[in-house]
Amino acid sequence: MTHITTLQLLNYQIDISKQFSYKDINISKLEREVTEVLSENPDTKILLCEMIERYAFSPEEQNSLDRVFECLEKLTPNYFLVTDDTMGHEASFKGNVAYLPGCMLLAYYHIWIKGHPTATEWNSNDGKGLMFLGKCEMVHRIGLLRKFFEQGALGTVEWTANFANQRGLIKDKFFADYSDSEFDTFFNACNRTLDLPNDHPAHPADDTHSFQHQGFPFDHTLYERTAFSVILESEYYSKDIPGISEKSWRAIANKHPFIMVGGESNIPELKKMGFRTFEEYLVIPEYCSILTDTRDMNKALDSVITNTVEFSKLLKDPSPALVAKIREDVDHNFNLFESFMEDKVGKFLKTTGLDITAISRMLEPHLSYWCL
Repeated sequence: MTHITTLQLLNYQIDISKQFSYKDINISKLEREVTEVLSENPDTKILLCEMIERYAFSPEEQNSLDRVFECLEKLTPNYFLVTDDTMGHEASFKGNVAYLPGCMLLAYYHIWIKGHPTATEWNSNDGKGLMFLGKCEMVHRIGLLRKFFEQGALGTVEWTANFANQRGLIKDKFFADYSDSEFDTFFNACNRTLDLPNDHPAHPADDTHSFQHQGFPFDHTLYERTAFSVILESEYYSKDIPGISEKSWRAIANKHPFIMVGGESNIPELKKMGFRTFEEYLVIPEYCSILTDTRDMNKALDSVITNTVEFSKLLKDPSPALVAKIREDVDHNFNLFESFMEDKVGKFLKTTGLDITAISRMLEPHLSYWCL
């Protein structure tokens, strides 16, 4: 078995607050640590892992990354920079690079490699949506939950919103117009979890921990008991670079149609890759571009609420033809995801000369942080 040492490029940035800028990498620290690793095992293969979510860099960043490659080339030929290829958009570098789409890989790893159970067939059931808020301090997440609450639309979704440990922050930041008793009513109605065991450190019952659940493991029966996903992505402002995380890939792997609360480029990117994105079933099919067109968060979130409520109504009693069409769509997405990742993983293994066990050995400690 090839010996592998995985390092994280993020750890070598001089200013860690600039986590998506690469102009200030500490080359001396990188050289010291790689030298130490090689002194213990000269044949080890160095995998320097990082999420590079774009394919254009400033001159300062390109210079810094070039210096990383020069350092590694000087020390050992057995290295690769392992990067997220941002949905197939590969950057040009002067050294050894192995591309893996990180968030897609996280879902693929757990479901196809480790065999995590998933929903096997789409079923509309009672027409409800499924919604995971993740880190609630994002305005589009807590703002959407507030709108569901205020519009009496919570009956159209099942959800996890874990903000017991952020109660004061959420109240001050998003509910300044609520009295204490009004916020208590909201909190008691909306702070809930569906898929974490009671003893999980991120469970709302434990108000001393921050929410850090990375999406796995999950209760796959949640997807069997609901009809579609309302996917609350990390980013709702980006127009140019898609921000498609494990939240979306988990829904696709569980054969769910979805409403995407994410950047405007997400849906076009998925379409370009060949995925079906379900706007034809929604009363406001252009909902993804409303925020960037208007810069009006209220209007954008209202369109999501309207689509959710109306889609839920449609799926409460769907026609046989509609059921057949949606099943065809979700099966197509599932199969496309699997084949896409088989190709990506195969190319990665061929490029690096590693075997499939390398994915397991490097993913959990070094790539899963991409999907917080």
